[in-house]
Formats: sequence, C-alpha cells, structure tokens
Amino acid sequence: LCPFVELPTAAVMGVNTARSATFKDGKINDEQIAFIRDNFAKVDPAKPRILVTHHPIFALPTGDDGVSEPIKNQEAVLEMIGGLGVDMLLAGHNHRASHQDSADFVTKSKGALVIQAGTATSY
Repeated sequence: LCPFVELPTAAVMGVNTARSATFKDGKINDEQIAFIRDNFAKVDPAKPRILVTHHPIFALPTGDDGVSEPIKNQEAVLEMIGGLGVDMLLAGHNHRASHQDSADFVTKSKGALVIQAGTATSY
C-alpha cells in the first residue's frame, strides 16, 4: 500500500491515507512517515520527489460544500515533506480539481506544488 518507484527523472511514492472503515478522514502514520523518509532520503537531491495520497494533506476547497479537512497529523507530515524537499503533492478524495503552491497554505511546507485531482464525477 506504499509503492515507491524511482524513475530516471523522478521518484514517486504512493501512500494509503485511508484508515479502517473510515474513508472520510485521512492520516499518514509514524510508520509511513519513516518509510517515506527512508526511501526519499536515498534519492539524488536533484531528482524531483512526488508524494501521492488519497486524502489531501491540506484543507482544500471542495466547491459549494466549503473546505475539506486536512489529514489528521498534518504538522508531522509537513515537517517530513519540508525536510525531504518533496516537490509535488498529488491527492484525490475531494472530487474537485485544483492546484496551488503549498506555501500558500503554510510556509513550513517550502513550496511544493499541490495538485488536487478531479474525478469522472467532478466539474
């Protein structure tokens, strides 16, 4: 549930943020944070790092419904992302496409590109 692929042009990791029967709220636990750290730390610093999650790390607009909840342990994840130099955060869950610079949400994130994917049922 945590695939890691190092390509010639980027390193990509997917992380399962769903917990048990609860799909509404996401979390990256301490074991996953260590796994992300260990794998991305081995990657050439010049190579882009891409982290893919189901739940967005940040609270993002969801349309008329307002704003989504960030993942449960956002502070620990942001510290890890900043320390590793993660360049791009890809997520789904909200059914609304958007893109932002993570520094727009919190300066600690060091400016990763945040891309929120839409779905077949999205506008």
